[in-house]
Amino acid sequence: MSEQYRGFTIQPKRDFDRNGFFIKGRVIREGFVVVRDGLNVMPAATWFFTVGHAKTGIDILIEVAGDKAGRDFGEYAPRFWEEIKARGPWEPPCSCQKEPAGASS
Repeated sequence: MSEQYRGFTIQPKRDFDRNGFFIKGRVIREGFVVVRDGLNVMPAATWFFTVGHAKTGIDILIEVAGDKAGRDFGEYAPRFWEEIKARGPWEPPCSCQKEPAGASS
């Protein structure tokens, strides 16, 4: 299931394996990506823990990139990350590495 928001599509991240990801001691088995025309539009292929976080990511993307949102990442990616960090305290978007099965942090 996907959701449209401000011209972008929020859809489930589909590459979690059966073990999921271990993040801050939690097993994460689902997440959401933001796409347009089937391509991830977030800098560094960022994914989000919730649809709400993805919507915030889209709002920030539009604020910092304007009509370049989803392309020319080098021009606005640093500002995107500054804004993401400034909007806390929420679980940040994550594109972290997976720990081995059974590992915990």
